Formats: sequence, C-alpha cells, structure tokens
Amino acid sequence: MAAGIPPAANAYRFTVEYRPPPRSRPDDDGVIGACKAYRDGIALAMGVDDGCFRMNAPVRGERSQHGEIIITVEPMDGEML
Repeated sequence: MAAGIPPAANAYRFTVEYRPPPRSRPDDDGVIGACKAYRDGIALAMGVDDGCFRMNAPVRGERSQHGEIIITVEPMDGEML
C-alpha cells in the first residue's frame, strides 16, 4: 500500500483494451507491464490502494493507426476487500 493511501472499501474491475498499430505484433502480456504506471496513477487519483483493482486479461481491440490503450475502471457490486 502506498504511504498515506487507505485501502478501498470496495473492489474495482480494471480492464485494459489495447489496439495495436498496423504491422506490429500484439503482445498482451507486455500490455500488463506497460500499464503499471497508469494503474498506480489511477489509484492515486481515486485515493485508493491499487490492490483493490481486479484486473481482467487484456482485451485486444481493432488495430489503430498509432496504437491505443483504453482503461476502464468499474466498481464491482457487492465485493468487499
């Protein structure tokens, strides 16, 4: 847990959709590591510990001209930590 940030009362579903650029080889396990700083920053902005996130497997979307990462954070009803 980061210093000064209390644990969240609820869990959140953390979904990453990646849209690789043309002519690149998609690498779903690389996406997870590449999003670590985003996950930390989102948790900080929400005022929660990132341990409250339940990460789904990355979702591969359609290819995008420059590549894109889309992150969705949703509360998980009824699940408490």
